[in-house]
Amino acid sequence: MIIIDSLFEKENSEGKVIALGNFDGFHIGHMKLIEKCIALSKKENYKSAVLSFKNNPSHLFKNGDCNSKKVLIENEEKIKLLCDKIDYFLLVDFDEKILHIGAEDFLYILRDSFNIKAIITGFNFRFGYENLGDNLLIEKFCKANDMKFYVVPPVKYDDKIVSSTYIREALCNEGNIKLVNTLLGRRFCINGKVMSGKRLGRTLGFPTANLDFDKSLAVPSNGVYYTEVLLDNRLYKAITSIGYNPTISQNNDIKIETYIFDFNNNIYEKDIKILFLDRIRNEIKFDNIYDLKKQIESDINYIHKTFYN
Repeated sequence: MIIIDSLFEKENSEGKVIALGNFDGFHIGHMKLIEKCIALSKKENYKSAVLSFKNNPSHLFKNGDCNSKKVLIENEEKIKLLCDKIDYFLLVDFDEKILHIGAEDFLYILRDSFNIKAIITGFNFRFGYENLGDNLLIEKFCKANDMKFYVVPPVKYDDKIVSSTYIREALCNEGNIKLVNTLLGRRFCINGKVMSGKRLGRTLGFPTANLDFDKSLAVPSNGVYYTEVLLDNRLYKAITSIGYNPTISQNNDIKIETYIFDFNNNIYEKDIKILFLDRIRNEIKFDNIYDLKKQIESDINYIHKTFYN
């Protein structure tokens, strides 16, 4: 797979089929577009290409809540998902320059810079300055330029259209990890580097890995989760807390702390991946450290009884 990080970097040596979308989630609906792109490229003997943005375009707009500006997948995970599936990955920054490209100009850039022979979009795709471009414009452009055009119908789950908005609500507002994982078609994950914390967990008998993570990523709602940790290519069972640590901290920064079962190695400055499997409970403020310790013990026992049998 060849990665291209600019819309203005010409790569027009080979004809390409391209899937267009924000792709801020790479959920099961997005993957239908990519599957169609791959199938068509093989049928027509073209190369397959996907356009996605490194950041959520909504970060440039003032409207919308904080969660709506978050992404559901990190860029390194996008690359891993696509690396053995497609030929070209256009992974670019959505910046002021791209924001102000007119819809028709955008299509000409794709045609001329990347030798696009076919375009695939979702049913509600909009693009270009002030979102004035739509599928009708693409259809007209493709007919005029002897290009193929396909619109992929929506994917539904429980009669609801699968969308990044739907998934963000389930993740950030409800912490409904089972639903999120179903809609993503994979386990939701967060990558980061283990940093030094207050080491209170070690004092309690549960040393935790405190994660330094990408703050542009949507995270599950505050609470405790059954997780797995990928460290040095090995998976470990774990329990992960997301929240403000209200029992011991007045800080308003979200913290992600993971206790890895049957593990006591020093992993400061190590890169790990946390994969979320299920939600255990809400975040609780305890009256004292002793009650916190008892609850952690109870949470771990619950995981062993519920998920290990």
